[in-house]
Amino acid sequence: MSEDKNELCPVVDLLEACFRAGVTLAAGNGGTLKVSPAGKLTEKIKASLKEHKTRVLSVLALREIYKKAFVALTTDQFIAMGRAADAEGSDLWPRFIAIDRELVSLRDGGEYPVGQFREKCEKVFELFLEAEQKFGR
Repeated sequence: MSEDKNELCPVVDLLEACFRAGVTLAAGNGGTLKVSPAGKLTEKIKASLKEHKTRVLSVLALREIYKKAFVALTTDQFIAMGRAADAEGSDLWPRFIAIDRELVSLRDGGEYPVGQFREKCEKVFELFLEAEQKFGR
């Protein structure tokens, strides 16, 4: 894997290689990385995991934040946000798009600021709740 200006690329490539190998990665206690089953990994992938461990753990933490933030959203809330997008005069959709762009920017920045991701995901969730209140059934 080549180093790139954007450090996300090697980490994404690494996660994809683990997935293709049938390996599950998870954050363990005390900043450890759980690899299951570890025996399926090549020495090259093991070395890359060790080299990029901090970033891999950050990406795994972000995945958990996303899962917690968005798994709680209901179909009705998604439908309400769709109605907000179509509603004349509603600022919900532009606010959602702005936060989404900020999330993409944070993700692509390679720094993985977990606190900022959590804050933005909470704002997205709040927007969906507001959409449900204004445009729900």
